[in-house]
Amino acid sequence: MSSMPTDKELRLLSDRSLFLYYSFYYSFKERESSMKILGFVQSLLPSIKKDRLEEDLDICIKDMTNTVIPAYTQAANAMHDMHSSEAKEFERMWFSNVRDAKKGEFIKSVESKLKDCMPVLEYIQRMIDEQFESEIMAEGLTILKTTLLRIVEISGFASTYALRFLNYIYTLETKEITGKESNIAGSLTQGEINLIKTHFLEFCIAINSISRDVKKTEKTLKAIPDVLVSAKGKAAMAAFGDAKTDALGAFNVRGFSLNPIYHIGMVIAEFQANKYKRNKDLKSVLELRLLNLQQAKDGKPDAVTDKEIELLQSRIESLDEKIRKAEESVQ
Repeated sequence: MSSMPTDKELRLLSDRSLFLYYSFYYSFKERESSMKILGFVQSLLPSIKKDRLEEDLDICIKDMTNTVIPAYTQAANAMHDMHSSEAKEFERMWFSNVRDAKKGEFIKSVESKLKDCMPVLEYIQRMIDEQFESEIMAEGLTILKTTLLRIVEISGFASTYALRFLNYIYTLETKEITGKESNIAGSLTQGEINLIKTHFLEFCIAINSISRDVKKTEKTLKAIPDVLVSAKGKAAMAAFGDAKTDALGAFNVRGFSLNPIYHIGMVIAEFQANKYKRNKDLKSVLELRLLNLQQAKDGKPDAVTDKEIELLQSRIESLDEKIRKAEESVQ
């Protein structure tokens, strides 16, 4: 198996088959050689400013603290059990693939693991300050430094995906309660739904990488061999094996769009501004979807809430398209 399914193939797969397909696909990808680390470095720009990396992680930490975790706290208080069959399948996959996931309520468990990420991200923040010069040269990256870069990248993916995933869960549960294809349930595009489905396992793997005990993470990172990541160093890297070179599993998160800030020259301010606006609108739409879910439970649907959600979702899709074009230019 060497390539992702086409859009036509995706449409032919049932939800259950889609989950099973990607479970197999990514288990296959995890067995690839340690060349994934070298491939990552070779995809980077020749040089990256340290303050760019610091800013990116700082934005991620603020998003997690101010938007993502509070959104899951609100959702956990409102959704104790999943009702839709698809949400239940996500729940099954979560508890099957996430290490030390708190058993019990699904959304509460996701919230708990997101909180576990914070001490690790704050530690990575300190490591970046210690390990990097003001100008980061790709040709001088060790395995440790490459791992730090990768963790920043997958943390940004996990933070954004968590919001998009919760957005979809709200639509599934609202649809289940109303028993019909409402405007709310139908307000996500099929492309967005496919993206959420196909990247869920990657989200689980990313959470496994960054939600570890911080003291164990510190010990693991300090044990990474001090070897340069280069074509000449392939033999040395291979000799250590994945248990040493990718002990956190950060390079097992494959298939999501790379952050173009690190991989191509582009207008950084515009890309970050679009992400900020998108995540701000996602926060607003999640609050409205929670309200809409509660209204549906009470048997009191509100057309005004429906309209506000539709407008916000349309704006999110427009920003997503701009972000996606920038990300796709890396592939």
